[in-house]
Parts: sequence; C-alpha cells; structure tokens
Amino acid sequence: MGKLIKNYGEISLWQLGKDEIPDMTFFVLDNYYMQYWKQHIDVSGEELRNAIAEDLTHFDHGTFFAIKDLDGRLLASIKAIKILKDDKFPLENDFQITYSDLERRVVPLVGDVWLFGRLVVDRDYFNSKPEFVRFRNIIFRILICKAIECMSYSPDNILVADVDVAVCRKLRKFDIDMIPIGSSKIIYASEAVPVYNRMSGLSTFYSKNIHLIR
Repeated sequence: MGKLIKNYGEISLWQLGKDEIPDMTFFVLDNYYMQYWKQHIDVSGEELRNAIAEDLTHFDHGTFFAIKDLDGRLLASIKAIKILKDDKFPLENDFQITYSDLERRVVPLVGDVWLFGRLVVDRDYFNSKPEFVRFRNIIFRILICKAIECMSYSPDNILVADVDVAVCRKLRKFDIDMIPIGSSKIIYASEAVPVYNRMSGLSTFYSKNIHLIR
C-alpha cells in the first residue's frame, strides 16, 4: 500500500508500497517502448520480468516515488536506492561498470553511493491534455528533489544512474550536470548513458526546488 506525501490538486506525490512495484516497473518500460519504438513492451517477456525482480530486490534498501492523477493513474516515477558494497553493482549487468571501477574513476570515494533510476514522465498523457503540460517540468523537479531528500546529506555522497540521454539533457537545464562514466547503450528501447555526480553537485538544484516538496 502506498503513502500519500503531498497533494498538489490535480496531481499528488506518493511513496509506493511493495505491492505497487510491478505496475510501476511496467509503466516505466512501456513508456520507453511507446516513446522510442511505438509499441508496447511484451508483458510476458524476460526483459520485464527481470526489471520487476530487480526493483523488488531494491525495495528493501530504497524508496520509490510516483506522481498520480486524481484517478490514481501513474504519471511519473523515480527510485532512490542505497547501494550496499556486498550487493552486485547495478550498472554492472548493462554497462560492465563495477563498484571497483567507480572507486578508480571517482577519487576519493568516501561517502555513500546511491542509485537513481526509473525516472519517467508519461509524455503522451501530458501531450493529450494541454491543460496539464505546465505540470511536466514541475513533476521532474518534484521527483528529483524527493529522491535527493532520501540521501543522508554529505557532500561526498555519490549519485549514479543510467539515464535516458533526453532526460540527461533536461537535467542540465535544471542545473544538474551529470558526468558520464561509460558509453551509451540501448536499454528498454531507450538510449541510456551511465553517469554520476556528488551530492555537492546537486545542492544548487535542491535549494532552488525544495519548496516543491515542503
């Protein structure tokens, strides 16, 4: 069961319960497939099953957020996961980047490492409702701010992510300049790139937008 965090009138911010994770994972992957390949993801395919299993595993040491409309429809999502050293590094399967690779590339690695992922806004929904278009960038800012809030603050804490290249460009407009740590690759029909930033690199964005989640 999810938990309502804040109501914005037409939309609301939720922390998702474990029972909602499969639907959220499907929402994310299906949005990528529809946006880039103009087709729905195979609901019985291995790709979706593996993604759901990964998110359910992450649930125990992370937080999943979503934006919903008045009818409870998912409009956007994000997850913030604390990476434990004993766990398999989440960028390893798709990008062959291990925890040791991150330590070599990002020196010193003294803080916690967090994974941000599943950042999607249902573009077709907002394009079909012109009166809602104004919410789209605000929703991005709300979700990113809420995910940053999950990180115990230390300027040395590190955020890693595999981000859709279009989302990466949008983040730059929000004063979040993610640093590539590998080459892009097609994942879930989307061109994604592995990136990182320190908490100190997120502080400008966070201070400008924290009012959205208060």
